[in-house]
Amino acid sequence: MINKKKTLSSAAAIVMSLFIVLFSGLFVSAESRWDELNIDASSTENRVFDLADIYSDADEKKLNEEINKISVLTGWDIGIVTHKLGVTEKEIEALADDIYDYCGFGAGTSDFSGAIFVLDMNSRKYCVSTCGTAIKGVNDTQINNIYDDISENLADKDYVGSAYAYIDGLEKSYLTGNLTKNTDSQGFVLDSQGNRYIADGHGFDKDGNIKHTSFFGKWLSGLKVTWLPTLIVLVLVIVGFLLGVRKNYKKFGQSNSTANEAIQRLSLRNRSDKLIDKKLVVTKIQTNSNSSSSSGRSSSSGSSTHTSSSGRTHGGGGGRSF
Repeated sequence: MINKKKTLSSAAAIVMSLFIVLFSGLFVSAESRWDELNIDASSTENRVFDLADIYSDADEKKLNEEINKISVLTGWDIGIVTHKLGVTEKEIEALADDIYDYCGFGAGTSDFSGAIFVLDMNSRKYCVSTCGTAIKGVNDTQINNIYDDISENLADKDYVGSAYAYIDGLEKSYLTGNLTKNTDSQGFVLDSQGNRYIADGHGFDKDGNIKHTSFFGKWLSGLKVTWLPTLIVLVLVIVGFLLGVRKNYKKFGQSNSTANEAIQRLSLRNRSDKLIDKKLVVTKIQTNSNSSSSSGRSSSSGSSTHTSSSGRTHGGGGGRSF
């Protein structure tokens, strides 16, 4: 009887020990996943950590240059991390938060302001996490727009394009958002180096030269060196428009008619309207009150937040698959 009790006690102790070891292993693994990446952003100016090796060296250099421009504009610490840990869609948000919090991002700002784009090439999940003033600077609607642009590029296996979609999305969100910005007398947004920006994303340096441009912006900048060909094209367009008006005018009258003569040739008949029937049609317009954004966030101008394992408040998150 005593031996049976001892055996049962020993078995129970073994089971309990295994239970503790297994669960301890799970918790250690969950807490140490960010540490497996061995990233220290506080000791380098590099902000692109391509551990999945999907960018070329030239791509990383250009991405870092673009990130630096937007960081100068926004004051945010902006990072990109690719890896192959194979986390789930629920875990990708926590991982993104932890990488930002524990790997030195945001350390150069007073309130840890910034954003990070984390891409898992193994499980094919990604997430954008914001912190500090970037939470308000990139609201839920803007996060969803950034996610849509990133997903479109990832669907085409354009991994570099997805990184630019993230960076450009942050820039556009800042310029069109509600954060207080430093502006000059003409309404241009100024960065800390004196470069000027306007709300649609065109950037100008302190001498007035266009830096960051859309197609229209490039055309405008080209006027400085191609004004003569542009002027000729403009004149031809105006002449073509006037000839088109003249041709249509001749159809209305005769070739040598004045406007009054053309009007006099129109045969206008007196007509009277009679009310035959009266019917009122009422149609109820249905509204879709259950509509929501693709990632489950509010479509209002607010920013949803959550708390990371470090206790900091983050925006963005959610994560998506590709």
